[in-house]
Amino acid sequence: MRIYQIKNQTPSQMMGYVIVTGNGKVIVIDGGTQGDADALRKIVNEHGGHIDLWFLTHPHIDHHGAFLIISQNPENITVGCVMRSYLPDEFSDYDTNFCNDIKSINAEFKVTPFKTAELTVGDIYNIDNIKIEVLGISNPEITVNAFNNSSCVLKITEQFASGGNFTIMILGDLGVEAGDKLLKLQGDKVRADMVQMAHHGQNGAERRVYEAIGAKYALWPTPDWLWTNTINPAEPGKGPWKTLEVRQWMEALNTKAITCLEETTIIDISDRGVEISGR
Repeated sequence: MRIYQIKNQTPSQMMGYVIVTGNGKVIVIDGGTQGDADALRKIVNEHGGHIDLWFLTHPHIDHHGAFLIISQNPENITVGCVMRSYLPDEFSDYDTNFCNDIKSINAEFKVTPFKTAELTVGDIYNIDNIKIEVLGISNPEITVNAFNNSSCVLKITEQFASGGNFTIMILGDLGVEAGDKLLKLQGDKVRADMVQMAHHGQNGAERRVYEAIGAKYALWPTPDWLWTNTINPAEPGKGPWKTLEVRQWMEALNTKAITCLEETTIIDISDRGVEISGR
């Protein structure tokens, strides 16, 4: 399979992945902000213009803004099914800074021209030689860091014709509390070869989650300012974020960081190994 880790097209942090199977099927995870929609659309059009499966991890606009744009103006993009785990508008009471984010995605799901579905734990989606298993969905009982802690967790497995497989854990913006819940309920399933860093690599799931996953590769959907923890260019590394600490965790765990600081990153995975390039 080929994975595109899309670089942020605006100053905002974002998360957007396009996965293309060996037979050309297309899977999208999130997609980024409204300003990232054109970049997402370009990659999808390069692979035929059809998204077979589109997963939205949670109701923050830096993850679903591109979906809003494409849903409202598909042009030539078609979609097999868009999937998420529903939270009611009232859940915004626990994340008032982003209350419009959940309202916008709920409103769009009522009118989108695309087929939609709700995720449940244990769902399995098979597409070509790739299996996507849902290990976590919304956690309405967790009201701290509420939207992030309701990130859907996906385990993606590519089965090679020659035998063996490669596994990827998608964590979205999973927070500390939901990360611990994941370990409690799915601890025997979280081990993987690659992991997407929760919450862009800072202030997300704790180190114990990454230790349990034991990945060799880490996907960092992280803009340059967050990667370096820099809010003021005159004071690099002096920002309020935990990125540098989390980077140290992952280095200690011997993971290879895959970033998209300068350009969209392409990751080709096969039974021969992992190849990383840019575009």
